[in-house]
Amino acid sequence: MKNSLKLFVAAAAALFCIFSAPGATLETGAEVPELDLRAWLSGKPVNLADLKGKKHAVLFFWTIGQRSLDVFPRIIATANKFGEKELQFIGIAPDSPEAVDKFIKNQPLPFPVAADNILKTLYTYMRPNDQVPLAAVIDKSGKLLWRGRPEYLDEVLPEILSGKYDLKGNIEREKFSQAVMSAMKIKDYPTVRKLVDAELEKHPDNLELLTLKINLAGTLMNDIDTAEKTAEAGLKQLPRNLKLYEQLIRALHQAGADTRLPVWFDRLVADFGDQPAVLIRFARQELSQPVGKLRVENAYKLTHAAYNAPKFADDRQKGLIAREYAGVLYYCGRPDKALEVAKISMQLLKNSPNPKEYETAKDLVVYYNTVLRMSKAIR
Repeated sequence: MKNSLKLFVAAAAALFCIFSAPGATLETGAEVPELDLRAWLSGKPVNLADLKGKKHAVLFFWTIGQRSLDVFPRIIATANKFGEKELQFIGIAPDSPEAVDKFIKNQPLPFPVAADNILKTLYTYMRPNDQVPLAAVIDKSGKLLWRGRPEYLDEVLPEILSGKYDLKGNIEREKFSQAVMSAMKIKDYPTVRKLVDAELEKHPDNLELLTLKINLAGTLMNDIDTAEKTAEAGLKQLPRNLKLYEQLIRALHQAGADTRLPVWFDRLVADFGDQPAVLIRFARQELSQPVGKLRVENAYKLTHAAYNAPKFADDRQKGLIAREYAGVLYYCGRPDKALEVAKISMQLLKNSPNPKEYETAKDLVVYYNTVLRMSKAIR
């Protein structure tokens, strides 16, 4: 997780579902206290003192809620990958022993699990802006190294286990994260911008910071000029970066600055003209806009460039892209051109491994032909 602020970005995106913990919180880098839990429900009870000098310990804080259920498969995979030999995993559920016991019978977990409905241990580890589920990593000396969303364990654990983990840098990022989230919570966006700008001075190529600033300026502060300048600066540092394009285009749409989009789609075509699937994805997004924001000229520009790409993976890919292009031609009032391209699409998809693709292509040829005939017959 070198030079990464993913922990902050993920939390900032979820400010409206923050679970605030009362009282003092354990500082990163501090020695952890012994676990104070209601009951162990599976596996042998664990004392952190017994782990010193032997193994790292990972604590999972989770609730029986949808967010936790969604992350369980990944938690189990991570535990199976790193557990036992290198790490001691522990699950702690802020719920009653009865509820936890019932849950783990339906969802067995490959590590000891305890109930903590008194919440003392949970509140010890949770910072004001943290959420459940939460993971924490403790080193062999009993110090708290890291905490954050369980999804990021796969990134942070290899660094910790290899001895390459930057504790000082993590503490700095954590302070930055908490300061930004506190400002976001009260909608103090100018302070957030100052904090982000200061970090960008140190890390100008940090993608998470760049996309955050684009969203902050374009969506929350209605400062479209700054959003575009940030994207421009980001693309100099990270050429052909799709996330920068995605974030800026989303911000421009949300800010109602659709008239600025054509220039960015021109750049997108210039950067990704050799990747037709990328252009089609953006074209679909344009066609999914509300009628008042629908800009078929943008979709046409993107699908036209995709259809004329220099190279395709195979006939099937070109056939599917031709089908998309034909649809846009039809939306633009050219059923004659749509029919012409749809016939090409049908031929290209004739040997598709998915027969439905060919059948759909044939149906579209019939449809465009009917529309063209009817348009000439109507007076």
